This record gives sequence, C-alpha cells and structure tokens, in this order.
Amino acid sequence: MEKQVLLPKKNKNLKKVLLVCTMFFIFSLCICMSCLLSSVIIPSSTQVGNNLSTPPFKLYFLSLNKSQLSSSAKTLAGDYISLGAGGYIWKKDIHYHIISSVFEKENDAILVQNNIKVNFNLDSQIFSIDFPALSYSGDIDNESKKVLAKTLKAFYQTYLSLFDIAISLDTNVYNDISARLAINGVYTSFNSIVKDFETLFENLSDQYILKLENTLKDEVKVLESLCSGKLVYDKQTFPSLIKYRYTEFLEIYHNFLTG
Repeated sequence: MEKQVLLPKKNKNLKKVLLVCTMFFIFSLCICMSCLLSSVIIPSSTQVGNNLSTPPFKLYFLSLNKSQLSSSAKTLAGDYISLGAGGYIWKKDIHYHIISSVFEKENDAILVQNNIKVNFNLDSQIFSIDFPALSYSGDIDNESKKVLAKTLKAFYQTYLSLFDIAISLDTNVYNDISARLAINGVYTSFNSIVKDFETLFENLSDQYILKLENTLKDEVKVLESLCSGKLVYDKQTFPSLIKYRYTEFLEIYHNFLTG
C-alpha cells in the first residue's frame, strides 16, 4: 500500500494563509483595475440655458455592524480597524452603521462582503445611498459658469480618486509614501478648484453659493486632516484612514445635497 505523506500542521497553516492573502490580493487588484477604468467616465456637469447641473448617482456602503446609539457604534468601530475597515459612523434611518468602505459598483461591494464572510466569518450589510442631482440656475457670466461646473464635478471626482488610492495601497500598487504623495495631489487639485470658486464668487450674496462655499471649506478640512495623517482610532492603518476620510467627505457632500 502506498504511504500517504502528511505535511506538518505548521506548513498547512502557512499554505492556507498564503492562499488567502493571494486571493485577496488578486481580488483587490481586480477592483483597482475596474475603478481605474470606470473613473475615466465621470458624471459631468451639463448646461441648459443658465442652468448648471450634475447628474444624480448612487453609492454602495458596506456596513460591518450597527447600533441605535452613536456612542456604542463608535466603541465597536475600533474592533474592525485591524481588518482594514474605515470605521466611519454613518447614520441611516434609526441606526448608526460602522462603514468598512464605499463602492461605486454594487458587485464590488458584494465581492468584498463575501470575502469578509469567508476569511473572517463576519456577517455584514450593504445599503445604497442616493446622491441627488446638483444644480444652479443663477445668472452668472460664462467664466463663472465654467468654474462652477468644475466645482460641482469635483466632489465625485475627489471621492473616486481617494477610493483608487486606498485600493492601490491595499494591493501594494502604492506604498505608503506614494499613496501620501497621491493624496497630496488630490488635495492640491481640490483646493485649487475651491480657490478659483472663492475668487469668482466672493461678491455674490446668493444663499446657494454661500452654502456651497461653506461645504467646500468643510471638505478642504477633511482633506487637510487626511494629508496630515492624523489618526481617528488607535493603531489605525493608512488605508483605513483613507476610507474613513473619503466616507466623511461623502457625508458632507450628501448633507449639502439633501439639507
């Protein structure tokens, strides 16, 4: 009878870990390529007469846990940081959700959800958030219209850029230094758009414009916090911090749209 050769338990465990890591790397790389391709097609601003607008869009949030109390959700969030989750607390209906990450495509959210279940035996929930169309119908000159159109488009572009950086860092396409440099580039680009907006609209006492200006300032603060590397949770990884900040960035934008 042929003898069966048994591998030492330690080697079996090592093989299992390597297999899981390899699968996760390949999966994340696929998402990265998908996002890079999809980010080429960005909802653009359109103009009809004096009206400027951006189309509505929907994003998919992966929630790892939830609570009816904000304080409880924040306490629980720290437990998920080691998994690479962002840990941002997003209130939907009566619950405060601990958000791992936010996806442009539902299928990507489902793939990550399944991966978390297989590798960590964690149940999670996916829910969608609608971002309504953003529009302005005031009477402004052509140069101001161009700057405003660029400003309206910048929110979604910035989220996509930060999402791509987080994925690239997770998959080792970026290292820590290159990711930080890329984030500095995102901040510089967004801040430049804000400065142009402030220059052209500083004397316009329009309530919509004033509200937009305050929202832009809040978004700049989020990006500045990300650039500084200031952690939200103890022992938070940089990919986790990026996910936290882009979810915070999205909430400020969503509040502007729906407030």
